[in-house]
Order: sequence, then C-alpha cells, then structure tokens
Amino acid sequence: MGQLADKPFITKDHLEAIKARYQAATRGEWVARIEGRDEGVEKSVIVRKEGREKALYLEGGTVADYEFVAHAKQDIPMLVLEIERLRNLLREHRISPNPHAAVPIIQALGVYRVEATPELLQEALEVKYGGDFGSERDRKWAEAAAAKEIASIALIELLVINPDDEFTLEDMHQPGSDQVPYEEMYLSEDGKSAWQDFPAKTGPGKTMRLVFYLHYFKPGKPLLTCYGKVALPPMQEMPAHLAALTPYHLVD
Repeated sequence: MGQLADKPFITKDHLEAIKARYQAATRGEWVARIEGRDEGVEKSVIVRKEGREKALYLEGGTVADYEFVAHAKQDIPMLVLEIERLRNLLREHRISPNPHAAVPIIQALGVYRVEATPELLQEALEVKYGGDFGSERDRKWAEAAAAKEIASIALIELLVINPDDEFTLEDMHQPGSDQVPYEEMYLSEDGKSAWQDFPAKTGPGKTMRLVFYLHYFKPGKPLLTCYGKVALPPMQEMPAHLAALTPYHLVD
C-alpha cells in the first residue's frame, strides 16, 4: 500500500490512452434500445446516432450490459474531463489528492532582463534587417525596433520541488501569449553551473533548478505551468554568472 500511495492510480499516459480509445469510437450519441421495453424493438440493440454505422449488438448481453456500453460512450469523456478539471484545481491550490504524497511545486527565483549590448544590437540589425540600410533614418528606426524587442525578452529562473513524471516545459506560457520557453538550461543546485543533460531527479524530496528565455514577456502576469499558476517577481538585472552561463542568442 505504501508504494501505491506515492503514485496516481490513473497516470497521465493512462488517461491519454483512455481518451484515444473513446475518440476513436464511432462518433455521436449511443442509445440502448431494449427488447420488450422500448416500442418497436424486436431485438435489443445499441443505436449509434451519427453516420451510417450499423447498429451494435451484444451477443448474450443483458439489459444492464446494453445500458452500460451505451452510456459509457457519453460517461467516459465526462469522467475524463472531470479528472482533468480536478487535477488542475488541486495543482493550482497546491493540494495533493494523496495526503502522504509530496506535492510538486514551482517557485520563481527571479526574472532577469537581457542587456541590449552594442554587440547584441548589431547582431539584431544583421539578423533581423540584413544590416544594410538606405539611410541613417532607416538605421535609427531599425535600432529602436531591435532595442524594443530585446527589452521584451526575459530570462526566468525556476526551482521545481518534488517534480513528478508529468513535469514539462512545453506548455509554460503567460496568459494571452503563445510564447514558450526558449534556450532552456538546467542548473546545479546552487545555480552556478549547468547540467549537460536533463537531470533525472523526480520524486519526493527532489529538486530541479532551471532557466529559460521568454519572448514578449508581460510584467505583472503569472506563468502558467503544468502545476498551475506561478507568480513572477519584478524584473531585475541579470546576475553575472547567469549572463555567462546562458548568453542570449537571437531567433532567426
């Protein structure tokens, strides 16, 4: 029992497999029509109401079997949605469904601005605008546009406590933005050096420290993560060790 208590009985992969099965089934509502109960029915059948699929018969099936199979087509998607809704709610409020399990938590350690150095501005002019300008006016316009874009980039440093197998960076974003983590890097526990590979450290008592860039950062907005909303601190100057570890590279 102790081993089972640390893991969900329905994992994320299990839930995705359930969704794939019901999504692959014949679309539309399924209704049980029972012999001797429903008017005009000569043999119990499950009627599938969308498309031209043939009726579904259960050889040797009881009335309860017919009702169960027919209702499962509607009931299972509703149950899956409710499981996902409750899990999201639990994560948002940092509550574990298992009182003996450690709750995964993400803490924001810092949000840092990218310095628009002369070298980075020059690279931006070459990458974004070709570096060749017809007039000084055009060059100044491009410099202003490049500086504004660089000013909207933030380096975000996070600490993940008790990460589980559902941890992912793929869905991290701010509300109303489609920007996702860019050039992510996993750090040592003190944040002073980089891991070469993804740290295989999940489970109660484990931690992961990481940084990534986010384009078009919105100050005052939270970060939406696989474990719910994470409040972000005000933007500040980037520490020298992070600037050296993870220099920003322009997106082509």
